[in-house]
Formats: sequence, structure tokens, C-alpha cells
Amino acid sequence: MEALITRRGPAALARRICAPRELDDFNSLNPTMAEHVRFLSSRWTLKEAAYKSLSTYQLSTKLTWKSLHLRHLPTGAPILHLDQKSPSVDNPEGAGQTAAGVDGEQVELMASLSGDAGIVVGVVIAVRKG
Repeated sequence: MEALITRRGPAALARRICAPRELDDFNSLNPTMAEHVRFLSSRWTLKEAAYKSLSTYQLSTKLTWKSLHLRHLPTGAPILHLDQKSPSVDNPEGAGQTAAGVDGEQVELMASLSGDAGIVVGVVIAVRKG
């Protein structure tokens, strides 16, 4: 991730993968490489894991990096939210129903994130509510 940030620049990578609220958080960071790597690698990892987990729901709109945003509970636990109103390439107005009639509000994303020694591991399980 550090090499990618060095090559593209931290702000350019953040604009590519961060939802609007995440971008605000990124812009308020201490501008060190370590902070940029921590912030961007956690989002990259969980969004990739969510994409794979959500693929079983056959969403009718294409997921983008900005369709998902990461927040944290006061305990530090990650909370990943699917924003079905985020514009995508296929649907500039926002998202709608899935092929099976499941929308983003009906899917809960359970996330786990761990990092040590320069390696970040993330797991996301998409569960239909109800």
C-alpha cells in the first residue's frame, strides 16, 4: 500500500476509494505516511472483502469504492455501511433493488479488521436482515 500511495499520491488514492465522509476524515489526518497507509489500507481491505461478500446478492447496480463507507464504534470495532444511493457508472442516480429483491438496507455487513507487521487482513460477511 505504501508503494501505491507513493506512486499515486495519498490524496489521489483517497479521492478514488473514499466515500465523501471518509474523504473528510482523510483530510483531517496528520499528514504522515504511516497515517495515510493505516487509513487507506483499512478501507481498501474491507471494501475488497465486502465486494466479494456482496457478490452473492447479485446487486443490480455496480458497486463502487464509494458505495461503501467505513466508520468505527467508540470501541474501535469497524462498521461498514452500504450506501445504495451512491452513484455508480451503471446508475448515476443511485442504486435500487437487487435481482432477488434485496436492497442495501436489507443487508448487514459484519466486518473484522486486523493489522500487524505491515499486513492488513479484513473479513466481511453480508447477511440478509430478517
